[in-house]
Amino acid sequence: MCARGLLRNSASNYFKSPARRKSTKKCIVYTTKATDPYQNLAFEDWMYEKVDFSSSNCLFIWRNEPSVIIGRHQNPWKECPVTDLLRREIHICRRRSGGGAVYHDLGNINFTFFSDRSSYDRCSNLRVIVAALQQLSPNLDVAINKRDDIILNDRHKISGSSSKLGRRSTYHHCTMLLDANKTQVIKTLSAKIDITCKATSSVRSSVLNLVDADNHLTFDLICNKVVDIYQRKHASSEVYEISTNDEKLLPGVGKYREELSSWEWIFGKTPEFSLKREFLNEALGKILIQLHVKKGFIENVEIIPGLDEMVAITTFLQTRMVGCRFSSQDLTHLLSSLVPPLDQKLYRSISDNILSFLQ
Repeated sequence: MCARGLLRNSASNYFKSPARRKSTKKCIVYTTKATDPYQNLAFEDWMYEKVDFSSSNCLFIWRNEPSVIIGRHQNPWKECPVTDLLRREIHICRRRSGGGAVYHDLGNINFTFFSDRSSYDRCSNLRVIVAALQQLSPNLDVAINKRDDIILNDRHKISGSSSKLGRRSTYHHCTMLLDANKTQVIKTLSAKIDITCKATSSVRSSVLNLVDADNHLTFDLICNKVVDIYQRKHASSEVYEISTNDEKLLPGVGKYREELSSWEWIFGKTPEFSLKREFLNEALGKILIQLHVKKGFIENVEIIPGLDEMVAITTFLQTRMVGCRFSSQDLTHLLSSLVPPLDQKLYRSISDNILSFLQ
């Protein structure tokens, strides 16, 4: 299926504009009012798998309601306070591209550049955005660094990138901090669990919103200017406003969303990891609890020192906890329902400390 034929019959906002012929390819720009992060990520994957980009490039502009988006190979418990986010109904999503964790809200703009493998050029995409910002605000000091971040004032990160490269198709997506909630950026990307794992770790950076440097910048101004520059790089252009959950237009896109929003994808795809916690017991002194988690499920429980009292509790917990999801809800339900045939006070102290892993 070609990109041009994808939306022609359902476009609510379609036009063509003149362009300087810098590429023999045409470009298609998609915008959406949808803010469901799972749905927008599903649209990216649908496009990547279903559309032939050999004769056209594509730009998708989108925003999400409050969400933390982690990279494909990351550990959500290491990147963000999972239990707190779920309690506050902030979405946790695992995207299919690599890279680090990011916070999205309506003050953040997302740009996704689709192309075939031979046309993939991350720097060229970022230069479109930098050029747009410089044209809108000539005094704005923005530049691309070696990590393909866009940096403001040679210090503050305003945009980060990640990509997915296949044999035929590719996409490069990046964020743009326009007026995001900076308190939430910091709070949602700060985890307190001591985890040992080989998962990709995020690189923390100083961040700033564009409006902090120029309060005249708006979502519409930036998007329109990015689209204008992107169009001028191609032989011809088309722009559509779409609904990313339209099954008639995007047959099967709901299946993509279903998978991306599932526990099995978000948490079950986490690379295996171990975590430990030490606490002081009045009678026994220091006690160390260690858990090993694989595919989101508890695989092993160990309690040190291996005193007789600990051996009994360890055996009791291992037979019941192994195979349980590593989640606050599942563990709370399990541990609160057990009636151990041993020291109740000691058991409760240990079970409370196990639950504290997820607080």
